[in-house]
Amino acid sequence: MANLRTPEDMFTSDMLSRLVDENTGAAITVDAFFSRIKDISLNPSCPSSVIKKFDNARNLYLYSFYNYEFCMNARAELVVSLEFALKERALMEKLNLENYKGLNNLIELAIKKGWIIKEDLPGIKPDFINMGDFRKFIHFFRDTRNELAHGSRYDIPTNSG
Repeated sequence: MANLRTPEDMFTSDMLSRLVDENTGAAITVDAFFSRIKDISLNPSCPSSVIKKFDNARNLYLYSFYNYEFCMNARAELVVSLEFALKERALMEKLNLENYKGLNNLIELAIKKGWIIKEDLPGIKPDFINMGDFRKFIHFFRDTRNELAHGSRYDIPTNSG
């Protein structure tokens, strides 16, 4: 069980400081950890409330360098921000949310309406991924939410981040 950290040790890295970069073999630094997420952002035209939730997820992930347990919280916040963003978009388009209950239905609506397209996702090459794989990728967020809501035994860090 994790103990409450003191102000003196709150920035002492835990498990992640023992991981090494797969490419260089060097210990992962907080700067290297930050570089993984610094360029992942939302379109500036997104509502500020959506961007704030997304940035909360990024900050939690960054702080997980010092406290690995925050990584699960970051994943949860990321899924919450996705669901929130899809609901906001549906409301902007004056759609009745009663017709789209649950993240699964919102994701399918977003794909159908073109709100989420594979060309906009960093690291996903359109010529490499087909629509079935894209759907699986997007539904990963739904599966992550379900895993977090019902518990998971897969919360151990890997070298791939």
